[in-house]
Amino acid sequence: MAEHGGNIYNKKNLKIDFSANINPFGISENVRKALYNSVDNINCYPDPLCMDIRRKAADFHGTEPENIVFGNGGADIIFRLTNAVKPHKAVVPVPSFAEYHEALSQSGCEIVNYFINHDNFRINYDILDMLKSDIDMIILCIPNNPTGQLTDENLLSEIIHKAYENNILVFADECFIDMTDNPQKYSVFRYIRKYSNIFILKSMTKMYAVPGLRLGYGISSDKELVEKTRKSGQPWPVNSMAAAAGAAMFDDSEYRNRFISYLADEREFMYNELKKIGLEVFRPSADYIFFHSRNNTDIYEKLLEKGILIRDCSDYTGLSEGYYRIAVKKHDENKILLEALKEIL
Repeated sequence: MAEHGGNIYNKKNLKIDFSANINPFGISENVRKALYNSVDNINCYPDPLCMDIRRKAADFHGTEPENIVFGNGGADIIFRLTNAVKPHKAVVPVPSFAEYHEALSQSGCEIVNYFINHDNFRINYDILDMLKSDIDMIILCIPNNPTGQLTDENLLSEIIHKAYENNILVFADECFIDMTDNPQKYSVFRYIRKYSNIFILKSMTKMYAVPGLRLGYGISSDKELVEKTRKSGQPWPVNSMAAAAGAAMFDDSEYRNRFISYLADEREFMYNELKKIGLEVFRPSADYIFFHSRNNTDIYEKLLEKGILIRDCSDYTGLSEGYYRIAVKKHDENKILLEALKEIL
């Protein structure tokens, strides 16, 4: 299993974790209250259909509950979907989230990697050449993790159209898209009513700072696919406390908007400051920043000695040593990281 961000449990003397891309504001008061009020319900089994939270999600996205399936985090939805569909052959742009490969491999799928150009780490039009009749699925991470790059909206349209013509399922991971400056421009959600071959992944973990709860969901206009995905895992996908907290999250617009506003400014600050240090920084779009160092210094280990954990991206398919990802955290924490990097480099 690949190393993930947020693995703090075997790190000694850790002070700040920049490896996990989580809202630095922490749990909102509304979510905290919802969790507290739901404690008395844990003596009952949770709703296996997750109807309350599905209705909340449907209202939030302007769709129907039958178009939504919830799971025990975004990763659970990935595994449920691949287990339900069991694609024979899938295209996966790399580098990207390791769980795509893991889930596809477990379902017996042949994986065709599309190696993203390292000049700007953006998917190019040549990916269209890979969408042939022998492909069952293409996975798109928007924005991509770990690179933070978005796919051109015109290219997205062509990918979806060609995939539809060739009966290819488009799996779009949009777990970070709500943190971008213009989510509507780059999301494939606007296509789901026209095309039934789209499945969108969403996560509550990052925006609402609840990775320990495990809560994610998928959206598709193909209700049969949604139901098949729901049935492909164990019957109680979401515990009652996570469901109650999730319902509160959809109503927590003030918390959400405050974070997005803060993130836009702090992300730009960090991007510019990292460039001043001499790092090759790729313009970020979400709550994390991807950069490359040509210096032979092992930045990961040197920062860890200072009690700072970042994500070493050398284990991603398509990447080598010298690539790293950091989360955008509170301003004072970000300044500590910047000073540590200056000392190291």
